Amino acid sequence: MSEIEYRVTGFDIAHSSAKEMGAIAETFRQWPGTLRSPWQQTADVADDMGRLFPDVGTAFEDTGQVIQAKLGLAECRLCGFADLVDYASTWISAANRQSGDLH
Repeated sequence: MSEIEYRVTGFDIAHSSAKEMGAIAETFRQWPGTLRSPWQQTADVADDMGRLFPDVGTAFEDTGQVIQAKLGLAECRLCGFADLVDYASTWISAANRQSGDLH
């Protein structure tokens, strides 16, 4: 077991703090009768080692659905999450078919 896994405590739905999400979330977490949703497991998409993610991002920007703006002092690219996920899903599937990577 790695040192990190040994040192980091696991998530406990009844006791794990939500303070990193802000004071309101932590207040509700502690409110009598509040129920937390269980953690949802999803398939691991892993890091593609720069194979497709940068290109799909550029391709999505080329559709005109990305706005460049500032949030505070940070330069950001803003877009609809569902639009990006739908586009990326189709784009990555097509790229994988084209390259023969069908896993």
